[in-house]
Amino acid sequence: MVPAVEPTKTQLARERRLMVAIHSQHGPLITTQCALSSISPSFIAALIANESGGERTVTRFEPAVFQRFLDVQHGKRPSYAGYTREKVEGKDTTSLRRLATSWGLTQIMGYHAPRFGLEPIDLLVPERSIHTTLRLLAEFAGSNGLDLSADYEELLRCWNSGSPTGKAHDPDYVGKAILRMKLYEEVYG
Repeated sequence: MVPAVEPTKTQLARERRLMVAIHSQHGPLITTQCALSSISPSFIAALIANESGGERTVTRFEPAVFQRFLDVQHGKRPSYAGYTREKVEGKDTTSLRRLATSWGLTQIMGYHAPRFGLEPIDLLVPERSIHTTLRLLAEFAGSNGLDLSADYEELLRCWNSGSPTGKAHDPDYVGKAILRMKLYEEVYG
């Protein structure tokens, strides 16, 4: 188990304020959506804190992902993220950029959206973002033999790196989320 980040009193107060803000903005929605899953609301709140700080309109373009899509489109790579040349050959640069951008509360990559009948921009809608997050987490759990109600560290690693044993881009990513889960649970059960 990754030890929780040991914050100073000032950092702890800042983290608590963040979790209160996320609950204030998104708590009822998180609770309602999580009622349909075995994922705890505190996990989703912590994931939101880690990924967007609770800002629903955040996007982040990933140049390396965009280049992979261009490589598929130009026949330099057979596929990427389930997209073959046939799936991307008619797409313009803007469409490929949307696929290569992460969107919304939990920063879902745009290339996931079409599998769920969505356009990437739809992921800026909190209800759609959280619902899609729960579905993606269920897929990660199913394909990796994880328990949605207990294997939080592995699920966080899947979310951030694509693998339950992967290394998160931020070395404190998992520790921050675990701390944020605890703070959310302390205040909101």
